[in-house]
Amino acid sequence: MLSTVAHARARSVSDARIPLLVLFAAVTATAAKFYLAATTLGTNDIIYWTQFAAGVEAFGPIGIYGNVFEAPYNHPPLAGWWLLLLNAGQDLGLSFALLIRIPAIVADVLTCWLVFRLLSERTSLRVAGAAAAGLVWSPVLVVVSGFHGNTDPVFVALTISSFYLLTRKDRPLLAGLCLGLAVSIKLVPLVAIPFLLFLALRRGPMVLLRFALGGTIVLAVLWVPVVVKAWPEFYAAVLGYRGIPVREWGIAEFLQQAGYLEADVWLAERGSWVVVIAALVPFAAWLHRRSAHWDVVGLGLALVSMLLLTPAFGMQYLSWALAAAYLLSIRMAWFYNIAASLLVLSVYSMWSGGGPPWRWEQAWGMPFTIGQLMLMAATWTCLLLVWIDGLVAPARVSTDTTRKKTT
Repeated sequence: MLSTVAHARARSVSDARIPLLVLFAAVTATAAKFYLAATTLGTNDIIYWTQFAAGVEAFGPIGIYGNVFEAPYNHPPLAGWWLLLLNAGQDLGLSFALLIRIPAIVADVLTCWLVFRLLSERTSLRVAGAAAAGLVWSPVLVVVSGFHGNTDPVFVALTISSFYLLTRKDRPLLAGLCLGLAVSIKLVPLVAIPFLLFLALRRGPMVLLRFALGGTIVLAVLWVPVVVKAWPEFYAAVLGYRGIPVREWGIAEFLQQAGYLEADVWLAERGSWVVVIAALVPFAAWLHRRSAHWDVVGLGLALVSMLLLTPAFGMQYLSWALAAAYLLSIRMAWFYNIAASLLVLSVYSMWSGGGPPWRWEQAWGMPFTIGQLMLMAATWTCLLLVWIDGLVAPARVSTDTTRKKTT
């Protein structure tokens, strides 16, 4: 009996250290990303962001829309104001290549902690801690946040923050602000809006009103000036964007390989249906009534569905679904994490001249090799399994609960 009590106490002490270990993993991963950001030039995306920063300096954060750059300026309104701030940082002598990567690096810490908190509600601290550490140290995030240079991890962190503030902290106004900012960075979080509005409504009309007010404030400050002053250019550049011509991902690529050479273009022209489907899928979690955490599953389904179905692609897109995959299915998320990491390491090594990661300096995008296309197919398949497990698990849990009640 005494040994059992002692063992329980030792386990309790060990579990109490897990949050500290998660923070340690986040801090060390952040240090590694900062090292990459400070010692490398990154990808060609950073070159494009440098040109956009010059465009903002010349035309302003609203006037930049409609101007021609080496790559299309297809970013929502917050990007221009952020570039103004980065220009001020450059005036102080700071490196633009470092500055542009700082938001994503910091955002990964927030995502790691929120995923840990959400997972610890439904599994042991050890499993949740391992998932959070595996997330923040995933080569996908290390490379995308510390090396690539784009804003995708930032909108992921803000979207999960919006969910957490709304459902776990009863801060609907702040939640609405976070979601508005997320959409103002990239349009991908649009797929989470209907489900989050539904979750707000379930908490009462006043919660919904405050949540909507938070988002409306962001729209009024960031979006209305652009719509009023540069609507045609903004619509063409942002809302009408269909991705780069090379779409080596998922359904579009599989159809091309099967001989349907224009399938990717056809799907890209109908990309709005992807948004609609991805926005509706989360409600399947509600229909199954997954006891305590069906809402977490719903959020995960939104982001995973978007990446699973999108006909557009960039390597940084792999970060869209990484945290969401763990929210959906911890066991299957590990497979997606591993497959996506292998793809990332292979592709960026090739783009950097074929050397190992510690010799990366600057990477320029180019089409995948046959082996990388196979890794892409494996990564997409793993994501599909995450998606299926996320859909099936609520039904399985509900069925098991019904059987227990009947018994």
